[in-house]
Amino acid sequence: MRAGESWAYRERPNKLGTPVQRAEIVKTGTEGRGKALVRIEVNGRMRPEQWVSRSRLLAPWGEGG
Repeated sequence: MRAGESWAYRERPNKLGTPVQRAEIVKTGTEGRGKALVRIEVNGRMRPEQWVSRSRLLAPWGEGG
């Protein structure tokens, strides 16, 4: 996972069937162990940057589809 990559993000990673959104990685690891600073795309627009647990980032965007 590196800055500039896009990953599939799910707010509740263990709740299958909930929507997956594209998240752009800004940076990793500075705010706390196991976290990433991301911008999440919602309805075609990028939300402001936020720190999220890496466990919510499921796979690189576009894989397995």
